[in-house]
Amino acid sequence: FGNIRRTGRHLSQLPLAHRSLKLWGEAEKMLGRDVEFRATGHIRLIFDGGSLADMRAYAQAARPLGLELEELGPREIRSRFPGLGPAAIAASFSPHDGSGNPRLIAPA
Repeated sequence: FGNIRRTGRHLSQLPLAHRSLKLWGEAEKMLGRDVEFRATGHIRLIFDGGSLADMRAYAQAARPLGLELEELGPREIRSRFPGLGPAAIAASFSPHDGSGNPRLIAPA
């Protein structure tokens, strides 16, 4: 569906996910056409304490593998993403992830 994300991947998949992100970032230059890759970021919302602990553990384990995640609190979520509802207690944000258009890259 065009999502290019590293967040939430199994740790063993991160090297491949990093490579994929790099290739999408270079796709226009390599293919000679815009495939609509945009690094808009990827956010994962957290709604309970157990999920918050899991998010923090994942972020700590993923950091040595090259994935830096920002932890956002409720105030930061509302400030940066005002269209989201008030139920999230935290979020992780990966600013370099994004999306591309599979309908453009496949024929290219």
